[in-house]
Amino acid sequence: MTLVLISLALYVVATCMLAGALRVDPASPADGWRIPATLAMGLHASVHILAWHQRQGPDLHFFAALSLVGLGMAALTTFVARRERLAALGVFALPLAGGLMVAYRAHGPGPATPLDCSSPEAFVRSLWPHAKKTAEQLGVSAKALIAQAALETGWGRRLVGGDKGVVSHNLFGIKATGWKGAKVASGTHEYVGGVRVNMRDSFRAYASAADSFADYARLLGRERYAAARGTGDDVHRFASALQRGGYATDPSYANKITAIANGATMRRALAALERG
Repeated sequence: MTLVLISLALYVVATCMLAGALRVDPASPADGWRIPATLAMGLHASVHILAWHQRQGPDLHFFAALSLVGLGMAALTTFVARRERLAALGVFALPLAGGLMVAYRAHGPGPATPLDCSSPEAFVRSLWPHAKKTAEQLGVSAKALIAQAALETGWGRRLVGGDKGVVSHNLFGIKATGWKGAKVASGTHEYVGGVRVNMRDSFRAYASAADSFADYARLLGRERYAAARGTGDDVHRFASALQRGGYATDPSYANKITAIANGATMRRALAALERG
């Protein structure tokens, strides 16, 4: 929320300064307005980029990129061509359009192709392209990622927030600690001293399965999970490294992922995928 307020304030300042710059005669010494206007617009774009890193979501990345395009267009048309209407379009309309699209995706209906959890085969088919892409990034087995998602969600039947009819797309049980994006509360359990304890906690919510995988890849990019990256097709080595890194409190977490990856249900799902 703080970043949003700062961004909004800088947006207003940038717009006002740009408006002041547009009213200045190019031949006048008072044309020094151009420098602070440029600085303010640069700060505005920087805050959007910072917000994207904090939110860890591609929607804000798109918003930041569109803001940069708009601000660059404003700078070019103001300080070179001095075309007021184009400058106004750049500094206001383009970023505003991006913001509306981000808000629609964040609070409006979900993606056009929803996650199919009607069966393990459908679950794997829905996630396989994302798993392949993320597995290549991390140097691990796509089957291992599907197995972990299956464990965390019961093959998609127990997505966090599902008890309230919310589609969180949280496929890896990632909690919302320090998260700036959308959240959902859900029942869960942890192991304390080897004893299972039921509780409620907040989890991250995503607009799509693709966003869930992207955030998961960023999480596994942390140093604590370095041993899990680059494990290739060795599912047990990957899962064991996750457990040692503190991904889950379940003492059998690695063994459960391995069992799912090598189990009959996974084999049937992958065979169905190959058949098309």
